Amino acid sequence: MEVLPFCQAEHLEEDMLIIIIKNEDISSHVHEIPHLLRLKLLPNVIFAGVDGPEDVVNYTYQGLFKSGGFVVSEETVLETITIGQLKEIVKVLEKLNENGRWKWFIHYKEDKKLKEDRRVNSIAQKKSLILKLCQQANIVEVLHYHPCDSRSPKKSEELKCLLNLQIQHIGARLALYLADKPSITREVFEKNGILVTDIATFLGTVQRLSAPFRTTYW
Repeated sequence: MEVLPFCQAEHLEEDMLIIIIKNEDISSHVHEIPHLLRLKLLPNVIFAGVDGPEDVVNYTYQGLFKSGGFVVSEETVLETITIGQLKEIVKVLEKLNENGRWKWFIHYKEDKKLKEDRRVNSIAQKKSLILKLCQQANIVEVLHYHPCDSRSPKKSEELKCLLNLQIQHIGARLALYLADKPSITREVFEKNGILVTDIATFLGTVQRLSAPFRTTYW
């Protein structure tokens, strides 16, 4: 079956498409599935990791991209975001976690800069406190230091980071990159299954996009 016509057509609830990939190929090739992001956004698409054909027949396949999701923010987002926007994002994540597991991954460098800024900036202090409470609630997680935390990471490094997280959390239906200027990264990131959005679009659409995928995987 051609994937694109399926993505473009209207389907009955019972119409299902199963995308099958060998388990041994997931880490290297899952992001190469044609129209991956469009497929992720369709509730009647199932992703299956298999060791052999019998896994499909016996329903013993590994479920991929099942539910929930995660957010990774561009390095400038924590600097430019307002307190009000940050609180709204937290509310949305709390709401999403009522029906499926969502988490916001923050880079080590972003967290370090915010901690440095809070010594002299009351707004940074408030942001830091909000994120600390979110960490305690398991909504936010600060990533360990890795190549993205170099002084000027290239977009290719950021994409590699997101693809690694997509593999590490292969049960997460949606991987989302929160950017100040989504148009700069959208094409190449979304080609690899990563949804790119700004804050306003995230607040306005992510609950609707994730609504069909309600079971938890974490």
